[in-house]
Amino acid sequence: MTLYDFDSKGQLSKEAYIKFHTKIAKILRPDLKEKALAKLVEQDWEHDSKGKDYITRDELFDALFELGDIWTPNIDKYEYGAFYDHLTKLLKNSKNRNGKTNLINIYSLEGENPYDIM
Repeated sequence: MTLYDFDSKGQLSKEAYIKFHTKIAKILRPDLKEKALAKLVEQDWEHDSKGKDYITRDELFDALFELGDIWTPNIDKYEYGAFYDHLTKLLKNSKNRNGKTNLINIYSLEGENPYDIM
């Protein structure tokens, strides 16, 4: 969660959430256009924030756990860990030739098969 910009009260604003989760959505759903991505991220915010104008670290943890649960094939701590590790690497480092980040890109950089954990 160190990639998130929490305020001094330990709260994550809607603006910070939307900005960061849009990056995640672009990685996980490169097939979607900007408008569809924005709608998806907004729906996630409404679910995760439970109507508030911020979320706490605990609420973000729950949201990220749900994300890993959706994007990994099994309930396995190693698959979850691998998913988050690769997603974090993508968010920090990886760009493809078009300047866009995608989930498959990190595996090709590391010489791994993307379908081993997905």
